This record gives sequence, structure tokens and C-alpha cells, in this order.
Amino acid sequence: MRGILMAFSGVLVAAPIWVTAAAAGAALGEVSGNWAGASGQGFDFRALLTDEAGEARLQIWQGMGAAGLQGEPQFDVTGIVYRDNIIAGGRQTLELAETADGTALLIVTEGRDEMGEVREVVTVAFLDNQFTVVAYEIGLTGSPDGNDYRCTVDLAADTATAQGRTTALPARAFEDDNLSDWGPGEAFSRGYCPSPEAG
Repeated sequence: MRGILMAFSGVLVAAPIWVTAAAAGAALGEVSGNWAGASGQGFDFRALLTDEAGEARLQIWQGMGAAGLQGEPQFDVTGIVYRDNIIAGGRQTLELAETADGTALLIVTEGRDEMGEVREVVTVAFLDNQFTVVAYEIGLTGSPDGNDYRCTVDLAADTATAQGRTTALPARAFEDDNLSDWGPGEAFSRGYCPSPEAG
């Protein structure tokens, strides 16, 4: 799984470590909830993550009540997170988290091999009519060389913490956090997380 971190960082071009993937179109994860959380005062939504020929496709339907969760999705994008670096035994799915501001959608990637255990989470909320990335984290633990790595980004608070050191994020527009503009390695390419090789 070290190959995932190297591919994210852009420092090295890692050889693909993909071994097996779900059949094209196979569901990886599906969740439903209400963006406002327990109050139920927001849009109902349903999110589906599928494997599409080795790429992760995310679809989101939303509306008021079950009727709004049918038909064409309001969000349909492929390639937000890596799929072809998931080795046999890895896990890629969707989860929900309740926060003080409502319900958040989590895109979770996990795996383990001889290089350690990796976990990546992209956290999404529906804010001001936009599917918005509000947090990101990636970590490698159990590395045989002892060089574990962790970076967490709080886009709502405009901070990033890597290897225990917290820095401010560069200035950006609200629209820059749109989920449609997020892709694999985005936190590294934007400079939010340093290369694992840097420290």
C-alpha cells in the first residue's frame, strides 16, 4: 500500500499494485441519510459507490422524501479516489458520520500489505447547494521501517496537520472545495499534505 502514498505524493511513479477489483458496475458501498442529521430538516440523500472498469464512480441522489432519490443523480463523477491501487483484501466503501452540523458522507479506502496499513477518508457535506469536501485524512501505520505517515486536512477550519505539525491552508474560494474538482492525490497536489518522502 506504500504505492498508494507514493502515487498520491507525486514524488515517484509507483508500479500498479492492483490485483483484483469488483466486476464493472459492482457496488462497493451505499448509504442514505439526511444532510441535516437527526433533525431531518435537510435534503434526504442516497449515495452509491461502484467499480466501473477499475475506477471508483460516485453517484448521489437527493431531494425531499423518497421520491427525490429516484431518476438521474444530482452528482455523478468517476475518479474522485484511486481504485486501481486497491490490492486484494482491501476495502473501499461509503460511511456516514454525524457531526454538529449534520450528516457527513465519508469515502473510505483501506488496505494492508507487507508495507503496512493505509487508510484514506474523503469527507463530504452539502453546503450552500454544493457537494463540498470538508475534510481529508490519509495515514500509513505499521510500516516495517518505522516511517509511519499521517496527514489530516480540515478544509472548514483551513488547517492541515502532517506528522504532528499544523499549518494554515492557502487562500482559496469556496468553490475550490467542490467535490467535482477533487481527485486522487488532490491534497498532495494542492500542497495541503507534504510528500511522505519529505519527512
